[in-house]
Amino acid sequence: MTAATLNRILYVEDEPDIRSVATFALETLGKFTVRTCASGAEALLALPVFKPDMILLDVMMPELDGCETLERMRAMPSGAGVPAVFMTAKARQEEVAALKQAGALEVIAKPFDPMTLADTLRAIWDAQALPARKPGAPATTDDAEAQQVLEETLRQIAAEFAAGVPAKLAEMAQALAAFDEPGDRAERLVTLRRLVHSMRGSALTLGFAEVGATAQAVEMKVREAMAESHLREDVDIVALRRSFEPLRFALAKIE
Repeated sequence: MTAATLNRILYVEDEPDIRSVATFALETLGKFTVRTCASGAEALLALPVFKPDMILLDVMMPELDGCETLERMRAMPSGAGVPAVFMTAKARQEEVAALKQAGALEVIAKPFDPMTLADTLRAIWDAQALPARKPGAPATTDDAEAQQVLEETLRQIAAEFAAGVPAKLAEMAQALAAFDEPGDRAERLVTLRRLVHSMRGSALTLGFAEVGATAQAVEMKVREAMAESHLREDVDIVALRRSFEPLRFALAKIE
């Protein structure tokens, strides 16, 4: 049976920075009880124990992505009727339609506004045409103290992101250097895209607009390389590496 009001949210997101921001916003402004999971596998274990009113899932995650996770949840008695919402940087009309076809009630685009995330979920919840559904609690974004706490938390997480730039640069260099070794380049492209996608989402959410925009452009180059890898045996690794230079420069500016 579906709950009458929205209280408990199972939130699945593999990127720590985004997970921290969204969880804090939902708990502080929304007053929700939130169970966070860093992977689809973790969420499948948490679902029957936590018994959420709503499932909030990232789409692009390693191993089990959001669609695969939701499909498995729907096959479980504890997940069959629970409303689900996707969060993704892919927000084009045809992609949103595909995600709804996969079982999502709605799709929230990244970067999201932490100040309005709780209200957005309540609006999605209240819009459901279910006879037993009652409107959710009033919006809480007028709570000045809670907003101030959230803003301070965002600043702290942004500072941690900036402090972690050397590690991010090293991880990116390692991912690119892997192409010099024998092995499955298609799989390495998937890893590289996931790394850039994650960086893009965190940067845009935390206010690093230049890094986010540059990462978005680089992600498109990686996607093009992934498409090329299906058409011919190899991809232009030199050109791919060159496309990362603007991202290195943008990251270095906040280091």
